[in-house]
Amino acid sequence: MKKVLFTTICMLFLCACTDKKAQEKAALDSVINVHDKIMGEDEQLMKNKLLLDSLVSKNTPAKDSAVAWISRVVLADSAMSTWMHNFDPDMKGKSHDQKMGYLGQQKKLIKRLDTQMNVAVTGSRDFLRKNHIK
Repeated sequence: MKKVLFTTICMLFLCACTDKKAQEKAALDSVINVHDKIMGEDEQLMKNKLLLDSLVSKNTPAKDSAVAWISRVVLADSAMSTWMHNFDPDMKGKSHDQKMGYLGQQKKLIKRLDTQMNVAVTGSRDFLRKNHIK
């Protein structure tokens, strides 16, 4: 009887640990998926910046607006770089609750970055199209 009870308790403990690991992996994957989406937009962001830089160097009437869009593009790119530098996917030494809290905060941050990146990419792209720059 003691062996059965001990085995049952061990199995429950292992299942609980496995469930926590699965929750942590799912939360981390959720953050990483948004990160990967943003990184896919980064190439377009840099292309837009180059086109905006060329528009500024031509000293066109749209120069001031182009400078403003460059600023937004640089801010979005810088914010993403800062997030990536500070992100700790290993979370060594943290409890399950701490990991879940950390990943929840990171999910909020990365979603804000996604919005910021989308505004920079679509806004600068639309501005460039409006000024017939391709």
